[in-house]
Amino acid sequence: RDGWQVAALLAACSTGSRSYQRCLRRSSELDMLDQQDPGRSALRGEWAVPGTVVFAADTAESGAVRVTGSGAGSGGHWRRLRFNESTEQSVLLLDANLHPRHEALAFGYLKSLAAVGSATLRCLGTATPWRVLVLGVGLGALPGWFASKAKASVHAIDLDPLVLKAAETVGSMPAAVSGTERCLEDAAQTGPALRTYCCDGVEYVAACAKSTKSTESTQSRPPYDLIVMDVFDGEGETPEAFLTEDFGRSCAAIASSCVVNLTCPVPMWEDAHAFNAPSCGRLAEALRSGFQSQAWSVRVAEGQNLIMAATRMGAPPEKYLKEASLELAKEEIFAFDPVRRVSFRRQDW
Repeated sequence: RDGWQVAALLAACSTGSRSYQRCLRRSSELDMLDQQDPGRSALRGEWAVPGTVVFAADTAESGAVRVTGSGAGSGGHWRRLRFNESTEQSVLLLDANLHPRHEALAFGYLKSLAAVGSATLRCLGTATPWRVLVLGVGLGALPGWFASKAKASVHAIDLDPLVLKAAETVGSMPAAVSGTERCLEDAAQTGPALRTYCCDGVEYVAACAKSTKSTESTQSRPPYDLIVMDVFDGEGETPEAFLTEDFGRSCAAIASSCVVNLTCPVPMWEDAHAFNAPSCGRLAEALRSGFQSQAWSVRVAEGQNLIMAATRMGAPPEKYLKEASLELAKEEIFAFDPVRRVSFRRQDW
């Protein structure tokens, strides 16, 4: 806890923030954010419809990949990506000119990933621009949010080339670099930017960790400040390769912190643990093994998702995450209330 108090002080100094009470937004103002959020759940009826198919492909990695379009009440357009006609993968809001509106995150778990990830980096006092590795691209909603709203340098990875083609065609994501070695070379040479990579995420992280280990004597800061993992197969399950201790150690070798989205079968009013949510238990063990510290999680109010995170400094106290999210809300990077998301059903692992 003393370490987090020091980190909070350094973060306050580095951002020139005022005290907690002075930067506190009234709860009514945060409520207003949720009410005006262009990605709020009340608008689900606009995009959760059959729609018109705008992209279709069958892939070995994801199965049947379909993007459908429908109108938005704002005058723009919704784009919905699904696997095998059943697994909801991504939803993106476009303006009238078909440009992405990255402030709109239609899925609650994407909002929670953005809130927990950015508040954690603020707690750590991480220098900007943040360097973020996103595993799982979809149509580019979350990588786009970090790049455009948080002004981060973002590398986004997906295994499926046709999903990345959909992200490029529909979501205006940059064309992907392919192959682990080429992706690593591009990542090392590219300055602050939004880049997409077509390769195996586990292989990329392991190769990056190996490269980092060979240069760690001359590099005090890891290649990434944050890893954001939102990886699912065509059946909506997180592949086991992303839940191993080896993967956890590789993540800790290349990033100061990590935040992960998992589906959770446990009812919201019960605590999840290794027995009633085995994948969550395996992930917690992988993160503890890698980051050598306690992991923590929050639940997502809109559905059966659990957001788990870890840092090299351990689990930040809930108070500091709330303060950090309030600071960031004041800086207007969120179109929704982040405070409840960084603390909702908080659980330490």
